[in-house]
Amino acid sequence: MLITEVINPLKTFLAQIRAGGMTVRTTVDADSMSQARAILQHLYGVANIYSVTQLQTLTNEAGTIKPQSPAELRVKALADQAANLKQQAKRMKAQQGLAKAQERLRKSNVPAKPF
Repeated sequence: MLITEVINPLKTFLAQIRAGGMTVRTTVDADSMSQARAILQHLYGVANIYSVTQLQTLTNEAGTIKPQSPAELRVKALADQAANLKQQAKRMKAQQGLAKAQERLRKSNVPAKPF
């Protein structure tokens, strides 16, 4: 056994494949996306693979890596999207405040008209 096999565990990939006329999901462990796809092509055939995605992994308290479920990934994606929208709103308010300040500066620099 090589030390890299212990230090760098395999990544988990989620695949949608056609099996028996149905679309099913399965997981495969491999070092890379291309290796996972090669394993799936050998098992199910090239034409039967719809998609292959890598599952996100998190390290828990024990130091082991636990893959996130698709539901957890969706929740994380929605939370990230909400954070991005809040950031965009803050940026937009700052731009509007800057535009108002520039307009006030332009109005204050207008020379007074003589009587």
